[in-house]
Amino acid sequence: MKRNLLSSAIIVAIMALGLTGCDDKKAETETPPPANSQPAAPAPEAKPTEAPVAKAEVKPETPAQPVVDEQAVFDEKMDVYIKCYNKLQIPVQNSLARYADWLKDFKQGPTGKESLVYGIYGISESNLSECQKGIKRVVALTPALQPIDGVAVSYIDAAVALGNTINEMDKYYTQENYKDDAFAKGKTLHQTGNDSNLLIVFYVQIMPDDLVMQLHRF
Repeated sequence: MKRNLLSSAIIVAIMALGLTGCDDKKAETETPPPANSQPAAPAPEAKPTEAPVAKAEVKPETPAQPVVDEQAVFDEKMDVYIKCYNKLQIPVQNSLARYADWLKDFKQGPTGKESLVYGIYGISESNLSECQKGIKRVVALTPALQPIDGVAVSYIDAAVALGNTINEMDKYYTQENYKDDAFAKGKTLHQTGNDSNLLIVFYVQIMPDDLVMQLHRF
């Protein structure tokens, strides 16, 4: 009986030791890593290769355009046109009226049989020159003022041409050269005006009225 109890005690002790050994091995197998150990850092992601940025082409700066005061240009043009019309139109018409007084037929001109010769009034050369320069100058200004710019150019070209012819006629009649050539040059000068149609045009106010009409439109 004692022997059986002893054998049983030995078997229980061996089993207990076996269980303890298994637990120890299991504990060793399941031992966690040290607390101070850190997981390996993930490898950095590869960044895509960026294409080089092309440098923007530097364009030369365009110089700023001066600001045009359109109202000032309009006022300057109209001032010159109106002043020149007044400076030239009345003297030209007075001159041609004087010339027509002693002619039997204005369109035909002198015949050489006239009993009275009054001649013709001259036109201020300075007014002709100043207006020609002034009108050409303002016509070139922008913005254009049409149709009056074109009318003004036509007017001053005709007025200067006629003024020069009138002044030559004035000199001819003032010096009484018609007595020496029996009105030969007088007839030629008159025909010059007729060929260009300036004498008739200015006498009946066709071109001046066109200019006046345009002036009153603005």
